Amino acid sequence: MPERVVMAGGGTGGHLFPAIAVARELEAMEPPTEVHFIGTSHGIEARILPREGFPLHVVKAEGFRGRGLRKGAALWKLVVGFRQSLKILRGLRPRWVLGVGGYASLPAGLAAVALRIPLFLHEQNAVPGLANRVLARWAREVFLSYPNTRGLPKKARTLVTGNPVRRELFGSSGDPAFFGLSQGKKVVLVFGGSQGARSINTALAGDLGLFQDYKERVAFIHQVGEGMVEEMKGIYEEMGLEAHVTPFIYDMGKAYATSCLVVCRAGATTLAEVTALGKPSILVPFPYAVGDHQLHNARALERAGAALVITESEFEPGLLGGKILKLLFDDERLEAMGMEARKLGRPRAAGTIAERCWEVVSARG
Repeated sequence: MPERVVMAGGGTGGHLFPAIAVARELEAMEPPTEVHFIGTSHGIEARILPREGFPLHVVKAEGFRGRGLRKGAALWKLVVGFRQSLKILRGLRPRWVLGVGGYASLPAGLAAVALRIPLFLHEQNAVPGLANRVLARWAREVFLSYPNTRGLPKKARTLVTGNPVRRELFGSSGDPAFFGLSQGKKVVLVFGGSQGARSINTALAGDLGLFQDYKERVAFIHQVGEGMVEEMKGIYEEMGLEAHVTPFIYDMGKAYATSCLVVCRAGATTLAEVTALGKPSILVPFPYAVGDHQLHNARALERAGAALVITESEFEPGLLGGKILKLLFDDERLEAMGMEARKLGRPRAAGTIAERCWEVVSARG
């Protein structure tokens, strides 16, 4: 009977994909570990985990945003989610729980503490979310993506590991035909996180006319999120440009490998991927991130020569498209940016976390 562990949290790809990366490392160990997830029915985990083959146990949870009745509803769901998590953990009897942030991480983490199941946390950002700030005081160890992470209790035990990257992202080969694109073109990968980014979509849509003279040389893989697929497809077709437009990219390894340049947000998981894979990028930080951490993260890559940064306040006609074109045909600079990006990557983060959890649990019993 294999040992069991639980990954708790999700909601967005930024929380979920690092957990999947650690889960894959645990599966690959000898003996392999059986991994279960606790999440919500409305988070990205409900769509992704069945495809990944991991069991998902659903609890009630909601963010503590807003006031009055909305905050009261979130508190009620926390209580319900805590009771549901107690039942799930009693049934699974895992050796340990790893909280990765997101709505479901808090009730599941509190349940682990109540049942005296060893709790670990991973924080993707330099500014922790509510769940990790609350749970850190009880965690055996908090794994950090950045050494300058602030906002955790002073007594929290921390270890800088970097942000886990899914092992399936490595080793993929570029294949334009997989995305319905012609061979021999420079491919630009555009995405705004697991939900897409309307501001990036809109800015690029307005600039696609700049690429009409390059339609035999440029193609796009564009994750637009739900709601803009048909609109963006129509714009690419109108401009005569080749593009694979989709609400969500499931094979990101192949998408990265096929592309010459990435245009994306600056979330912690996204940056972990582009640096581990050595991809040159144009970063458009989400302007409402807590503590403006996406801008700080993006500027760090820019200072290292690994990326260019465009803020949404700078958007004007021709800016984004012009930057893409200028970089896309400067092979020397693209190569240099990719090399600098790779220097910043931590491709072993997932394995380090998996090994450290077992090491701590085994040492303390």
